Amino acid sequence: MRILTAAALATLLLAAPALAATETPGRGEATAATAQPMTMSEAKQVARAHLKETKNKGWLGTGRQVDGKYHFKVESREGVPLGTIVVDPATGKVEG
Repeated sequence: MRILTAAALATLLLAAPALAATETPGRGEATAATAQPMTMSEAKQVARAHLKETKNKGWLGTGRQVDGKYHFKVESREGVPLGTIVVDPATGKVEG
C-alpha cells in the first residue's frame, strides 16, 4: 500500500482534469481522428430517414457509390424514377 504525501496528492488532483481530457472515447463515441466513413447500409438508413423527414412518398431504390458518395434512386411504387438522394459518407449528410 502506498501512502501519498500532501504534495503528491495535490499534484494528482490538479492533473486529474488534464488526464480526463486525454481519455479515449467510450463505446459509441468517436473522435474526428478515429471516425470512419459510413458503410452502404448505414448510408441507406440515413437516406430512408431523410425520406421520412421530408414526407416524400417515394421508395428508396438501388444504391451505388460514385466519387466516394452514395447515390440512391428514389422511385414510385410502379418503379418510375423520381430523383436521387446523395449521402456523403464522411459527414453523414444528405446532399440532394
